[in-house]
Amino acid sequence: MADKKIQKELVERFCRYVQIETTSDENVKDRCPTTAGQLTLINLVAEELEALGVKEVSVDENGYLRAFIPGNVPRKKVFGFISHADTSPEVSGKNVKPLIHKKYDGKPIKLAKDLVLSPSE
Repeated sequence: MADKKIQKELVERFCRYVQIETTSDENVKDRCPTTAGQLTLINLVAEELEALGVKEVSVDENGYLRAFIPGNVPRKKVFGFISHADTSPEVSGKNVKPLIHKKYDGKPIKLAKDLVLSPSE
């Protein structure tokens, strides 16, 4: 039962994230992140990390989010996750409406009138 609850929370979180417009602005060369939407996503993730109990969370002037979670196993190696908040300007990230296909059967998915997502492409 706990697994279903965690799965539901993760899907809801992912859907919140992808609905924030984070399309990179190619015309902005002097700052990072290049858009307010990217900073919105970064700050949301920082807030959610703090809500989960992570103590060392910070966002710097360049939009770099850092969080430290101490290990609970003695003398194990440290690892990190690296990601970015922007999405390609090749396709708009505005008004994203996530579609979740449970029990996907491997066949092409019709997304819009003339848009199909095909596993063969």
